[in-house]
Amino acid sequence: MQVAVELVRYNDLGNGDVQVQVAVNGVLAPMIDDHKSSRERYDSDEAYFAYIAKQSECLIHIYGDARNPLPMDKILARQEEGF
Repeated sequence: MQVAVELVRYNDLGNGDVQVQVAVNGVLAPMIDDHKSSRERYDSDEAYFAYIAKQSECLIHIYGDARNPLPMDKILARQEEGF
């Protein structure tokens, strides 16, 4: 299955801290806090953003679209069931 990933926001917070937000297949993922040093583990920007997309898919599964998050009872149930 082809996954469409769009970079929505990339905030440089200083001291190497960044926030990254992507949309996966049109669904807005929650913001991810990261550090620039983690990007160094990847050979290319494409590989790094593939990692971010995978993490974002997990967050979307648990929390739903960031514009309209799931109710807390569903979030808790999804946290229990895993991915």
